[in-house]
Amino acid sequence: MAALWRAYAFPVILSFMFSHTRRHSFLFFALLLALVACAAPAVSADEGLTERTEIFLIYKGGAPIGYSHTTLKKLQGGDPKFARWAIESEIYMRISIKNAFRDTLQRSAEIIGGNLRLLEMESALTMGKEKYELTAKSDNSSLFVTSKNSARTHRTETPYPMGAVPVSAAPLLLARLDLENGPESRVIKVVNPGMYRLSISEMAVFIEGRAPVTQDGKVLDAILLRTEMDGLETFIKMDAKGAVYECVQPAVGIKQVRVSARDFQAVKEFESWDVTDSSVLDAGRRLPNSETLAWVDADITWNEKAELTLTSAHQKVRSNSTSSRGPYRASVRVTREPQAPDKAKISDAERRACLAADSKIQSTHEAVRDAAAEAAGKETGALKQAQLIARWIHENIRPDPATWNNDHAAATTLARGAGMNKHVAILFAAMARSRGIPVRVATGVIYTGGLLIAHFWNEAYIDGSWVTVDATAPDPMRPAPVRIKLAQGPNTEIAGDRAAPAIKSLRIDITGSGQR
Repeated sequence: MAALWRAYAFPVILSFMFSHTRRHSFLFFALLLALVACAAPAVSADEGLTERTEIFLIYKGGAPIGYSHTTLKKLQGGDPKFARWAIESEIYMRISIKNAFRDTLQRSAEIIGGNLRLLEMESALTMGKEKYELTAKSDNSSLFVTSKNSARTHRTETPYPMGAVPVSAAPLLLARLDLENGPESRVIKVVNPGMYRLSISEMAVFIEGRAPVTQDGKVLDAILLRTEMDGLETFIKMDAKGAVYECVQPAVGIKQVRVSARDFQAVKEFESWDVTDSSVLDAGRRLPNSETLAWVDADITWNEKAELTLTSAHQKVRSNSTSSRGPYRASVRVTREPQAPDKAKISDAERRACLAADSKIQSTHEAVRDAAAEAAGKETGALKQAQLIARWIHENIRPDPATWNNDHAAATTLARGAGMNKHVAILFAAMARSRGIPVRVATGVIYTGGLLIAHFWNEAYIDGSWVTVDATAPDPMRPAPVRIKLAQGPNTEIAGDRAAPAIKSLRIDITGSGQR
């Protein structure tokens, strides 16, 4: 039952940190296209929608491309006038949606990969008797959506990272619903969780028994919801026959998955409801601006034995479980300022590993060595060189999620001038190692908007201590404290592999925080 829940009700992206099946990415990519391109209720085939709708995204020389559709004239009652996308990998993608929400997705693809960036879109919708116009434009940090009907115009700014989302990140499009005006309201605002919110639309729906129905009486044949009302959070997946899979947070005393369907007549205890194949976790509480925090406390729980390292100069274990079989528990405090130097003797083998060049950490590559020399200038001290290299990377490598699945090699990141935290961690390791500084990679989670999201950063061995360095942060040597370390290694693969068993069952709760 846990596998069923993980598969359908919370399939957010383990692929950010670790390679994972893409099956669910296709399902939710269909939901992305349905929500962003049209955001309207399903209609039957006799109202102009063919049994199968094919949507094509074709790479053409790196330029923004069109959003073309062959059999699509009216999708879910909407008339998409245009939508422009940029794709930054050489891919040919063909996705078939069977009656939009109906049966969710049938797919065929020659190569599935690359990254999707919504530039702008315009669409006309019909909901019930009311007609809507939707327009959206991106400024590379937010999506600005305007919905207009005869009564009013509604404008919304939705932040998302640099205006792009990797195709593999599409499972983040689990809709989060905030009921307006109480449980009897028929207006549900559809957004997506955390910083990865991609679309906002208002759908007029109400619940008739267990079947979600639009105002004009059309039944949505499949829907996946995350609802929050009066502090009660529920995840629901509903299929075409009204089968319901739901889970309510243990915080309110319910630890069950209720499954009511023809093939699953059972109610089973779900001991770890939030055991998800995911690198995106609910933080357990909302925090003020992380830039103003001095410290946070967190409880960490996982079920499978893993080679974790929960200590650093900024993170100390306050208590941990002595269980030999799991579940395993630890409480940590993470601070902005180092709590104490992370003193450690480094063995010859570890030093060699943390100075070695490989296919990604290309510390011997001419371009990498030249960039490191430019960043360090005439400085000879290891600490100052590390600071200068991190600052140089922060100023010269722009963050762009559209690069997430692209080549992570340091020289490629330099040439592209863009990358995400994994690219940056690899690049810093390569540049610092080229200057003779031993560097390892740390992996864990960082906090943003109520979520804990997978992240890579570095630790440099300087003057007998491991020093935390995150070149994605404005102050690389003093990053914000909501950064919980889980594992470390000489490269991203080893660090990721060490954390992987714990990630499968990871729960992290932020239990306290303090301001500067």
